[in-house]
Formats: sequence, structure tokens, C-alpha cells
Amino acid sequence: KKLEPVAADGGKDQFGHADQAKGYALYRPRYTSELLGKVVTYATERGAGRDLAVDVGCGTGQVTIPMAAHFARVLGIDRSPKQLESATQAPTVEYQAGDAYALPCEDGTVDLLTIAQTMHWLDLDRFFAEVTRVLKPGTGVFAVLGYGICSVHPPEAQAVFHQFYIDTLGGDKAPGTPGCWWDCDRRLLDSQFAAVDFPFASVAREQVVDEQEMAVEGLEGYMRTMSAYRGMLAAGAADPLPAVVQGLRRAAGDAPLRVSFPYFLILGAKA
Repeated sequence: KKLEPVAADGGKDQFGHADQAKGYALYRPRYTSELLGKVVTYATERGAGRDLAVDVGCGTGQVTIPMAAHFARVLGIDRSPKQLESATQAPTVEYQAGDAYALPCEDGTVDLLTIAQTMHWLDLDRFFAEVTRVLKPGTGVFAVLGYGICSVHPPEAQAVFHQFYIDTLGGDKAPGTPGCWWDCDRRLLDSQFAAVDFPFASVAREQVVDEQEMAVEGLEGYMRTMSAYRGMLAAGAADPLPAVVQGLRRAAGDAPLRVSFPYFLILGAKA
């Protein structure tokens, strides 16, 4: 068994394995300009200021950097030092290793708080309390962005990918149950937090499906960034990916894969 990387809060850093942060920056899906534009439009309609945006679980800056075009200052927070080492830089962007439950912001000072592909890792009651503390009253806006598990075409490739995600990693199981390698509940993410009661005003939901052509190597790179896969290897389990990649290549033949990601956006405002 390999030593697990350590996060800023002293816990296990699920995204700090060797080259994982670089892979995250290279192979993770990019949020569409359409989806990011909806965040800015909603903030404008709610009368949010443009002084400070905070991106929680910022990773390598997939949302942090686009928000810098709209806010005077953007603060990216992540508990993984390795992710922050690979983050894209910009003059008005500051990154800090930190805790989603103890943000380095004064009460009522944040115009926009975003959290992308991260909320399924958190204790939602504690997190919502911290969001409520830092957002400006009346105008502060909260945005959850994410994407569920992708679908792959042709169907033979989908079957291979589904087996990896469900049967090998246990994406349909609760954390801690036999056969589940995830430390978070992927079911929350894949359901787009449908059962979560958000304690904010004017909650709105948006969905965008983005289909793209992708080489097998691109999908392989994405799978290698999955925390459950990296945790599986760290625990000494045999690497399942060589067989998965072989199956994908057999299914794809000479053609690229068609991969669809179901993006979602949940917006709310502090009353």
C-alpha cells in the first residue's frame, strides 16, 4: 500500500497523487461558455456586485479563471496543495489552500460563490452555513456547477466504460460499502443534487449536454483523474485500466469516440 498524499487540513488528499493534478488540468471537461455565462447573467439580474468572487474547490482553476473576466478579485480555495500547484494564474486571481467550512472571508463580503464538481464531497449543512455567512445579504449569489458521469458512443464502448465506472469503481454505491472505491457519494452528483433542499432564494436549475469527439487516450486521461481509481491503486489493487483501454480501442476501431457530458448549474441568492 502506498502513502496517501495529505491535504491542507491534514486529511487525505484524494486529488494529490503523482501527476493527478496535471492530468486534471489536461483531461477534465471544460465548462461551456454558455453555462458560465448563465452564472454571470443570474448574478447581474440579482444585482450582485463585481468586487469579489470566491471559487470553492477550485482545483486547477476551471471556473476561477473565467470568473476573473467579470470580478475585480477572484479567490480560489482548495484543500489540495497539488491541485493549486497546477492552477492557471491570472493577475486578479489569488489561490489559497483552505477549508470549505472556514473560508478566509469576512461576513457578508462575497458577491458570488461558485463551487464546481466539489459539493458531493462536503457536509452540506456545514457548507451552506458558511456560504450564508460570507455572501452579501440581499445580492450575494451562490452557484453550483458540475457534470454527472458521461455517456460514450458507440454502445460497445459505453458498455466498457459503464463496467469500469459501476462494477470496478462502484459509482452506484454508497461510500464505505463493499465494492465502492469512492470517498464521496457519486450518486449525489450523478442525480444533480435532485433531492437536496437548498436554503437560498430564487433557486434555478439549468442543464446543458455537451457532446464531443474524443480519442480513446483522452477518455483514458479523464478516467485516470478519478479519485476512486487513484485510491484503488494506492491501496495496492491491480490496475484495471489497461484492459479497459483495450476494450475501448476494440469498440472504437479507427473512429474517435463520441462522449457526452451532462453539465448542470444550480443558482441561488442569499435573502
